[in-house]
Amino acid sequence: MSGRSPDSPSPRTASDAKASVTASEGTSHPTSAASRVVEPSPATAAGDVFGRRTAELEPLYDAAIATLTWGFRAGAALLAAGIGLALAKQEPLKRVAEPFADIVPAIRDGHAAGVIDVAILWIVATPVAAVLVVAVGFARLGDRRYVLLSLLVLAVLGVSVALALGR
Repeated sequence: MSGRSPDSPSPRTASDAKASVTASEGTSHPTSAASRVVEPSPATAAGDVFGRRTAELEPLYDAAIATLTWGFRAGAALLAAGIGLALAKQEPLKRVAEPFADIVPAIRDGHAAGVIDVAILWIVATPVAAVLVVAVGFARLGDRRYVLLSLLVLAVLGVSVALALGR
């Protein structure tokens, strides 16, 4: 069954069908069907701009998604390794993360808490890395407004992390 309503007249020839399709996509001038000129409607023009912008941003979206996906996967793997190490060594899990200065020595000494702390830091750093990727992507596209907004988001994330660590 066709997409036409029963009340609409059917096109008589292939050229009439093509003209009726192209006329529905834009504004037609009252000329003969054979020489009909179709101008794009404002909605079609806006769709073209949106489509171009979306295509332009596609690599940026892909990079941000990849950064978040692989960052969280790596963080989850580190967390699983730390929990597995804690279970294997029968170490109790701590309720509070170690200070930065104590994380590397804890890992060197083979403590699971050090690995878990690195996993937590990794998971916190992943969105920060994604915002940096987005800011660099917008800079490459020459979009200063979104570079500025990305850096503003990065500043908010930085202040949030600093306040959380300062407790």
